[in-house]
Amino acid sequence: MQQHFSDCSNGQMYFIQEGDSYYRLSQYFFLPLELLIQANPNTDPNNLQIGQAICIPVDSTFTFCSTNSTTYQIKQGDYFFMKY
Repeated sequence: MQQHFSDCSNGQMYFIQEGDSYYRLSQYFFLPLELLIQANPNTDPNNLQIGQAICIPVDSTFTFCSTNSTTYQIKQGDYFFMKY
């Protein structure tokens, strides 16, 4: 298979592995699905091949905390989800 590498200067190259789909990758890399599709215009998302290179873009609109958020220091006994 001949590889055609697109410009990935605003991201990182990723090589498709068994079970990958654009949806799974968008979830794994916390990216909007549409951004992943736009970053790989020459790739058919319905025909990904193991070993195929795609670009995982950096989503410049994504932030972990807003500027008006409060920092919380985790303490022993804290849980991310409610414990039942």
